[in-house]
Amino acid sequence: MPQERKTQWYWVAATCKAVHKSEPRRRRYLWERTIFLVQAANDHECREKAMIQAEQKQHSYVSATGSSVRWVFQEIEELQPLHSEEFTDGTEVYWKFFERVDKG
Repeated sequence: MPQERKTQWYWVAATCKAVHKSEPRRRRYLWERTIFLVQAANDHECREKAMIQAEQKQHSYVSATGSSVRWVFQEIEELQPLHSEEFTDGTEVYWKFFERVDKG
């Protein structure tokens, strides 16, 4: 009898940038960071599945000014396992530790 693979949920942060096809190469682009969930057995599998998901989010459209815009996947920035097995109101899916000096 095959052993059941244990999987867990991860949150993944990926970035895409908007490329305007009809305009010369720019120095500044509009970027999007998206965070989504992936279920996987380990970090490696999570990254592979996240790449597929992120690439499927690429899309093109014609802007209000008539230029062709394509959102192009750039990278998986980060992935972290979620430690909850159930998702309910208040389930934490993203956190970040940081320090700053209060000005007050």
